[in-house]
Amino acid sequence: MNTKRKFAITVMLASIVMVAGSSTTAAYAQLFGADTDPQDNFKLVLLNDQSGSIVASGSNPTCGVVDGVEGEWETELDGKAAGLLALFLASPALFEHVEITVVGFATTAAVKVGPTVINNQGDLDTFVADICAIAKDLGDLTCISCAFDVATTVIDTNTFAKGPNDLQIIDLITDGEPTEGENPPDNARQAALDAGFDIIVALAIGVDDVDPDALALLTFPGASPGPIFTAAAVIADPDILPNARDQGFVITVPTFVGFAEAFEAKLFAEITACGNGEVEPELGEECEPPNTLTCDSQCHFKEVGGEFLPIDSTALLIAGMSANMVFLAPIVLGIAGTAAYFIISRMNKE
Repeated sequence: MNTKRKFAITVMLASIVMVAGSSTTAAYAQLFGADTDPQDNFKLVLLNDQSGSIVASGSNPTCGVVDGVEGEWETELDGKAAGLLALFLASPALFEHVEITVVGFATTAAVKVGPTVINNQGDLDTFVADICAIAKDLGDLTCISCAFDVATTVIDTNTFAKGPNDLQIIDLITDGEPTEGENPPDNARQAALDAGFDIIVALAIGVDDVDPDALALLTFPGASPGPIFTAAAVIADPDILPNARDQGFVITVPTFVGFAEAFEAKLFAEITACGNGEVEPELGEECEPPNTLTCDSQCHFKEVGGEFLPIDSTALLIAGMSANMVFLAPIVLGIAGTAAYFIISRMNKE
């Protein structure tokens, strides 16, 4: 075998080794979470209905305790407190990555608890206490557009540099239809989106005075066609909420009795890294992307044949390698063509 042929074969084998090595490296990076991107950050603005239809008992309940609370207003505040405590208890990795603002609205709207980054349990306890101390003093009417207008003023706080997977969320809670405000709610909603909000979800309380379908028109992103959720994205079951990254929604509860459970479920559906393409076990994720044959809308493995699909490292490694095949194909084809050229040339000479 002459020197040129030896050199060509050596180059071909080296190329194959480099391709295999790059594929394995990429796969192991996916498997073991090698990633230079920072964890997702969340800016949540709670739009808190405190109109005259929400009756206060005048009691001063203990924060985070829902049972035995008298009065719809107190139940609403306590439900928020309990939901936030549950969120960070389930996902402590969210500390330092969530900023929350509370905007109250009735005849007018105002910031009730200013933008606060929840860095640790102490910050969370203080924020919860501030929620429970919110005064009901903005009038009796319902100006939803006023709430959106105020929300656009707090999105400009430069707590987090906006990353590609970071989310800025409006969480609207109300028991009635708009009865005040010159600016139509859909115009105010569009202004909020133009200002940079990524997600708008809502919680509708009651059956007589609130119109969930009208609220659904204020949500974002819009619903995609499918057999599970209605086009208006109005959902009564807190156990089947979609991933808010994919679809805005309205969750409904007939009375304030179910408020705490619904609010907590809504928090988990909106403050989530699910759908960003990175499996983050510290945030409760098991798989990506959501809404596939094996991965549900909240990035948990689906139950198949009575068993949940396991987190199998070999399967993840193969999946990582498969994901890189589209980039490897041109290289592999080039190597194959080179090999074929040398084989044919040798056969012609012989």
